[in-house]
Amino acid sequence: MKLSTEAAPHFRTTNTTRKIMIDVLISLIPAVIVSTWIFGFRALFIMLFSMVFAEMLDFSIVRFLRKQKDHIPDFSASVTGLLLGMNLSLAVNWWQIMLGVIVAIILAKQVFGGLGQNFFNPALVGRAFMVISFPTAMTTWYVPFYYQNPDIITSASPLGIISQEGMNTVLQNYTYWDMFIGRIPGSIGEVSALALIIGFIYLVVKGRIKLMIPVSYIGTVLIFSSIFYMVDPTKFGTPLFHLLAGGLILGALFMATDMVTSPMSVNGQLVFGMGAGILTMIIRFFGSYPEGVSFSILIMNAFVPLIDDWLKPKIYGTSKSEKKHAKIGLILAVIIIAVGLLVPIVYNSTNSTTVQYEFNNTLSAIEEVLKDANTGEYLVSNIPTNEEQLQNYIWQESQNGVLYVSQKNAKVYSPVYKFAENNNEIYVMTVSGVGYRGDVVSVISFIKKDDGQIVLNKIEVIDYSQETPGLGDKIAEESVKERFSLIPESGLNSGVQVDKDAGVTVSANSIDAYKEQGVIKTSDVMTGATITPRAVADSINAAVEFLKEEGVM
Repeated sequence: MKLSTEAAPHFRTTNTTRKIMIDVLISLIPAVIVSTWIFGFRALFIMLFSMVFAEMLDFSIVRFLRKQKDHIPDFSASVTGLLLGMNLSLAVNWWQIMLGVIVAIILAKQVFGGLGQNFFNPALVGRAFMVISFPTAMTTWYVPFYYQNPDIITSASPLGIISQEGMNTVLQNYTYWDMFIGRIPGSIGEVSALALIIGFIYLVVKGRIKLMIPVSYIGTVLIFSSIFYMVDPTKFGTPLFHLLAGGLILGALFMATDMVTSPMSVNGQLVFGMGAGILTMIIRFFGSYPEGVSFSILIMNAFVPLIDDWLKPKIYGTSKSEKKHAKIGLILAVIIIAVGLLVPIVYNSTNSTTVQYEFNNTLSAIEEVLKDANTGEYLVSNIPTNEEQLQNYIWQESQNGVLYVSQKNAKVYSPVYKFAENNNEIYVMTVSGVGYRGDVVSVISFIKKDDGQIVLNKIEVIDYSQETPGLGDKIAEESVKERFSLIPESGLNSGVQVDKDAGVTVSANSIDAYKEQGVIKTSDVMTGATITPRAVADSINAAVEFLKEEGVM
């Protein structure tokens, strides 16, 4: 028998990076089509602009800076650009997209040496940069088919609704079928689970995908959310909701499976998917940002070299001692499962304390706004000091926790209290407006006098934790809160707005006069911050709209 020897490699394939990337682009076509149908041609422009600019930027760097004159594009940058575009809101501008692409291609990819050398998923790095740099634009969600009804353009996403108002309110606005086909607000390319699954099946058939990562990722999310669903179904939502809402399907099927930034071994992929799933749910349940897919994948990207080293397969012919890597993998899996079981136990043990603290905070704010803003004396003789006493003054309430939502997504929360004394009616309510990175929550009081006139008496800000330190957090200072007190009915009917939005210059001597027009001067006491006081103004306007609906005004 004649044996012939040749140089390695002995196993060859016709697959190339270019072919693989073309298949990925083809797999994303269904999602692109559905996104364009739901959000219009602006969505198509954002995705194509991001994709084309990413490819041009990557080509220019490789061809002219790296001096690779024979470089032929492999379309990996096109995939990065398209995935970034699919992760954006319709509210972003072209220059913001360009900055996101620059960060994705240069800082997350080319700085590390180009394709195959980067540690983090470039599209997710670009998205994370844009979320941090442009939080308002990146969290402004357009309603499906907004171009057919210009009266209602933006709305909260399902994840935003459940974090603020609970699962019941979500199901009042959207069905599971809506979430499956994409008839919900959200990032451009993440809303349609159906379209993404169709593309994923194409990649599976072509053999381009690592099945262990999406299976372990989604499976962990379902298990983790099921545990919390049993703890509090209204607060945490159903497992099916967490599967269909937000960017889980897009992230698990197309982002976490990136060949360069995910583990090589099957055991490593299992650990990677489980870790991403648990991190996603921890951020969704307990983080200030309602979505955790992008950040969880980026965090797990950082662990990939360590996972690959710990869980590398045993080499044939080596000693049994090297099987310890499999044991390490098993230990990691057990730790991840234990964390998933431990978190709800810790939550249950601390939740009652947290709820009591929040109630005491609200009760103190109610006591404060029941003081006359002029004299500082109490408006009523009997001040409630506990929950049982406070319930005697409930005027309006709702099971889902929200009584009214304005077009600017400002809210009036349940319950609203009514006090009566000396022929005056005092209405006290908790309201919120959309601030810089989250809702600004306040307790406010209105006095309806015996002549029928109503005035906003006082405001107490109780939650401004997401506002910028040194700027937005000044909203809780007494000098600022005083500006929003004693607004007469004429100003309330005109619509409350801060002086910068009104485009007027309010002198120190005319502050009260402008209140009669609904203009509140904050530019001197909150220099450089407009979004936070605007949120308070929006919440006041929502309260006024609610009182008008109820016939109080």
